[in-house]
Amino acid sequence: MAKILGLDLGEKKIGLAIGDSDHGFAFARPALLVDHWAEAWPVLKQLVQDEGITTIVLGWPTSTDGTPSDQTQRAEEFRTALAAHLAIPIVTHDERFTTQAVQREQSQSARTLDRGMEDSLAAQLILESYLQTQR
Repeated sequence: MAKILGLDLGEKKIGLAIGDSDHGFAFARPALLVDHWAEAWPVLKQLVQDEGITTIVLGWPTSTDGTPSDQTQRAEEFRTALAAHLAIPIVTHDERFTTQAVQREQSQSARTLDRGMEDSLAAQLILESYLQTQR
């Protein structure tokens, strides 16, 4: 069983989810609330170590037609910087429409989310989608 960390990169929040390759399920974790990426490196490094994470799946933002966007470049910069801090594989996975799916679900629910939880739920969808493609 491989434990995998899913990330949804936002402007000031990084959504987190953890799943495993055997079951194909992912569970949202509280998001990292950061002003700068440098604040995330030690937290992510500790999370990877504590949870025995073997792979990171980074949500890959593109335009609705699948072409690169400004956010794609930002995600590539994040991936490069993250790889300098962690010695495990970092793969990307299409994140199109995940935030909208979370927002749509929340609009139908009376539940109010904590700050950053929307990002972590998007990370959960990204990771579950990735895990399904690996089966």
